[in-house]
Amino acid sequence: MNYMAWVIGGFALLYFARAVEAFGDLGATPAERLPFYFAALAMLGGGLFCFFKGWRGAIAAIKDGLGKGRKPQTQEKKVPASRIVIPDTSDEFDADAALSRYMAKRTADPTVSGTDPASNKRSFGRKQS
Repeated sequence: MNYMAWVIGGFALLYFARAVEAFGDLGATPAERLPFYFAALAMLGGGLFCFFKGWRGAIAAIKDGLGKGRKPQTQEKKVPASRIVIPDTSDEFDADAALSRYMAKRTADPTVSGTDPASNKRSFGRKQS
């Protein structure tokens, strides 16, 4: 029944907007009337928002009410994490062998690896002396 509160709030804002606009009509010059008209317009916008929220809540309540007599849809059963079996893949990748192959290919001389520090005079980070 939350949607009814939104609809009642919308009607209340419509009433207050009409009262503020009527109070603004008492002003003699447009400069006196204009702030009241803007306030009434803001209240009308708030009332429109309340009516929209109430309409949306009423539609959702109707849809929920129509679905009560129906048979529930079957959903996939979720398997708890304790029952999930993770296959053992330790024979596919050996980290120690990969590191030893990398260290065997790596050389201490930076010119062999393709970068020449003398050609890179400007670089990001610390200065090379």
